[in-house]
Amino acid sequence: MNEIREWLRANDPLRDDPCLSEEHVHNIRQRLFQEAQQPTASASWDWRRPVIAVFALAVLGAFGVVSMREPASVPEPGLPQGSEFAPGKRQLHFLAPGGTRIIWTVNDNLNLGR
Repeated sequence: MNEIREWLRANDPLRDDPCLSEEHVHNIRQRLFQEAQQPTASASWDWRRPVIAVFALAVLGAFGVVSMREPASVPEPGLPQGSEFAPGKRQLHFLAPGGTRIIWTVNDNLNLGR
C-alpha cells in the first residue's frame, strides 16, 4: 500500500502547480473524495433494459421457430405436360453482369442407367 501512495504523490499533477493555492488544491481533493463516495444515478441498476432484452429475444426466438416450420402442403394445380412449370422440369436462370444469360434445365425424370 505504501508503494501506491508514494506513486500517487509522485505523479500528482497538482503537486507543483503554481497557479493553485494549497487551500484550493485541498478543496479540489476533498470534493473528489466526496464525489467518489456518493453513488451516482447512472451507476444504479436499471431493471428495464434486461427485461426489454429478454422480451426481444423471446420474440425473435418465437419468430424463428414459426419460420422454420414446414409450410402447409398446398395441392399443386394441374399443369399441362408440355408446360414450362410442369412437375419434373425446372429451369434456373442467371444473368451475368456482362449480359450473358445462363439457363439450366433440371429434369427430375432423367435416368442415367442406375
